[in-house]
Amino acid sequence: MSHSSTIYARVRYDALHYWLQPTEKRDYLGHPHRHTFHITASAFVEHDNRDIEFHDLKDMLAEAILFMSNQEGVASFGPRSCEMIGAELLDLLPNTVYQVEVREDEDVGAIVTRGLEN
Repeated sequence: MSHSSTIYARVRYDALHYWLQPTEKRDYLGHPHRHTFHITASAFVEHDNRDIEFHDLKDMLAEAILFMSNQEGVASFGPRSCEMIGAELLDLLPNTVYQVEVREDEDVGAIVTRGLEN
């Protein structure tokens, strides 16, 4: 019987972000505010014996997060939404990573999937 597998790695990261054009109801989100971001990268694997080592995937994800969020020594995603964070991480990670989930404080978030054209 054939099967396919996906692996994932998750990183928790405390950082600031803000919404450039908040609605009137949510205008407080226009100011920098802190979240614990829970970011998960999922990758396709071709066999069941660590095609990609979990810890290597986690290291790649952590390095990509640091690369895009370090603004003059402050952990900040700036005006990026969860969707923007996920899309940018997909651009920084290998093509075997097909999906990134970005959650704020475990409560809300977004799942971004690599397009078929990539």
